Amino acid sequence: MIENILGAASGLLFPAVLGYSLILLIFKGPLFNSLLTLALGFGLGLGIITQWMLFLLVIHFPLTFWNIYIPLSLILAVLYLFSRHWKQPATLSWKHSEEARNTFLQNLIFLYSAVFVSYQLYFIFYNTLLLPVYTWDGILAIVCKSKYLYYNGQLPGLKLFTGTSYPLHVELSLTWMAITHRAWDDQMIKIIFPVMFVCYLVIHIYFLKYFTNRQWAAVGAALLCSACFLDFHATIEYRAIFLLYYNIVPVLLLIFWHKQRHDGFLLLAGLLAGFSTFTKLEATGHSLIYIILLWILLNNLKLPLREKFQKFIRFFLPMLLIYLFFVTIKRTLHFSFMEGREALLIPVNYFDRLRQMIKGFAYNFYFSTNWNILWFILTVSFIKNGHRIKDCFTTLILTVTLGMYIVLYIGVGLLTQAYAQLFCLENLSRAILHFFPLVPLLIVLTNFDGSKTK
Repeated sequence: MIENILGAASGLLFPAVLGYSLILLIFKGPLFNSLLTLALGFGLGLGIITQWMLFLLVIHFPLTFWNIYIPLSLILAVLYLFSRHWKQPATLSWKHSEEARNTFLQNLIFLYSAVFVSYQLYFIFYNTLLLPVYTWDGILAIVCKSKYLYYNGQLPGLKLFTGTSYPLHVELSLTWMAITHRAWDDQMIKIIFPVMFVCYLVIHIYFLKYFTNRQWAAVGAALLCSACFLDFHATIEYRAIFLLYYNIVPVLLLIFWHKQRHDGFLLLAGLLAGFSTFTKLEATGHSLIYIILLWILLNNLKLPLREKFQKFIRFFLPMLLIYLFFVTIKRTLHFSFMEGREALLIPVNYFDRLRQMIKGFAYNFYFSTNWNILWFILTVSFIKNGHRIKDCFTTLILTVTLGMYIVLYIGVGLLTQAYAQLFCLENLSRAILHFFPLVPLLIVLTNFDGSKTK
């Protein structure tokens, strides 16, 4: 039992420490505070580890503990030595709005939100470790390939499995957990899924705390955890929670960059956006949203064209290089590129298809049980407090981003072969899950009355 715990702890702590050290290198200090830095560092460090594992597979080195741990530990040691010489803190400011003394009702809401989130996290971790891997899609498309890489370590052999075009970040993450555990354990390897969710939850809370206050941040966390579909996916071996993290966090980091003007946010967002393309195929389309979002933010600033281009490159280049690394490997090994789903449709009744897709989104938003009543609350908030969308640039940006995700999926379903697979209830819910955290964020921001968000 102790060996299991130590193995899992090693597999979780090393990427967190690696990413934490890299953020210290980029920002010359913790990012606002250590807990937020650690939550960002875990996703960053895990992405670096899986990229290194992919490189080892390409050069035909075995995926052993020492081949992964020692080189990255040496890099970590060098980064630590560099970070020790920096005495100055990061040039970042954590602004606090002036708040009146909390009322009894506000304290009660905060306490209820904290208890509810704690209970949901207990439920997620308990159910994760209660059962081994069991979802058929997760076993077929992820776990089998991960187990094969753990025992055989041969990329060409993945042609034996379904979904050869699928990115390998989640598979290699499970392989990493098994390597640190020194054995394949169908229960312990799953611990990485709720941990990834907790890391996003921490970032979610601090983002809301930055733009509102402690009470509203707690409410936003409770709203996020109230979606049963999200809680369920935090316990199973699907890509959804990983893509949720790597998809939403770059958006939040770009907004932080717009507020703080520290280019480290651009580099960090670009790296995490690149890791999203190594997590799931549809993240390639999400990259277009990041580019449009950054273009909007850059145009909101009065900067010379040359400087705008330089800042764009700081974000775009890391994302592009990570994407091209795996695409080149797929082409070299003659793997499928997109499982044929990128093919354009022959002429169809586009108006009828568009009507069906809008109907599918509306039903999923308002009549499925996956999201509690959060989409309904968001709609009411928009109607009641619509003026805050145009008055608050952050709220406006998140609203536009939410709209871009919906338009993207409608466009993909309208024009490509992905329609049949995407627009069934469960698959559409899984697609929505990747940008769903924008909903509780917008609910809080549109209902919070404070000058800090402006």
